[in-house]
Amino acid sequence: MSYIKNILLLIAMPGDAWESIKKHIVPAQALLAAVLYPLLALLAVTAFAEMFYREEATLAYCIQKAIIDFAKFFFAYHISSYILTGFFSSIVNDKETANRVNTAIAYVLAVLVILNIVNNLLPTPWIFINVFYLYAFVLMRKAADFIGVKSSNVFLYITAAFAIVVPFFIGFVLNMSLSIANN
Repeated sequence: MSYIKNILLLIAMPGDAWESIKKHIVPAQALLAAVLYPLLALLAVTAFAEMFYREEATLAYCIQKAIIDFAKFFFAYHISSYILTGFFSSIVNDKETANRVNTAIAYVLAVLVILNIVNNLLPTPWIFINVFYLYAFVLMRKAADFIGVKSSNVFLYITAAFAIVVPFFIGFVLNMSLSIANN
């Protein structure tokens, strides 16, 4: 099974992607090691691209940006996984379902990380790219059969909201703490 193929399918045809993922389910930890963590490393590296476009972008600024970009998605996965698998026992009632939920979270975050990589590589930040974050709701709705719930289940929308809101919140808190420390 190709993780890259699954991510590209998720972007182009989410329904088919979840069917492919369902046929070759792997432990979520293997998915993290093979997909999400390398994408996070690539995201951190692309934070330095700003040094090519802006004269005022210093090495220290780019290092801080790389750390924030990495940390917001790294912690977003773990926080989302903890809350969604721990507090929704009516849906996540066994290890297999927990693995499927964690897999869905990892794949959705991988798509969002790719959006951030693209945004980091652009000469000027493209604010409109943030609208594409809403695609997480489409991805999670199509994941209903994969997770084993109805497509109208509110759990899918909560999961998508966590994938969007938690990284933004963590990024906001880290940016605020660094701006306070720099003043």
